[in-house]
Amino acid sequence: PANAIYSCTVQKSPDGFVALRATPSASGQVIVKTKPGDAVVIEQKDNGDQIASGPWLRVLHFKGEVAPAMNDPARRAGKQGWMHRRFVGDCG
Repeated sequence: PANAIYSCTVQKSPDGFVALRATPSASGQVIVKTKPGDAVVIEQKDNGDQIASGPWLRVLHFKGEVAPAMNDPARRAGKQGWMHRRFVGDCG
């Protein structure tokens, strides 16, 4: 369905974590050090396109393997930031 939300997982990195950053840049402030397997949801524009800046995606990060549904109050616990697309995978 057009309004489906796909949850993705954070991939492994040589550092053992992937930085969720305040800006779409390797020099952006680190908001959270995410763990491999954590859930992220790629944010979308109204037309369904991903919100991106070059290789960076704007995402909502959730600890653990499952992102809460859109109407779940737990969704407010997600941290918004930017993650390099090479560390975002296994969406579905």
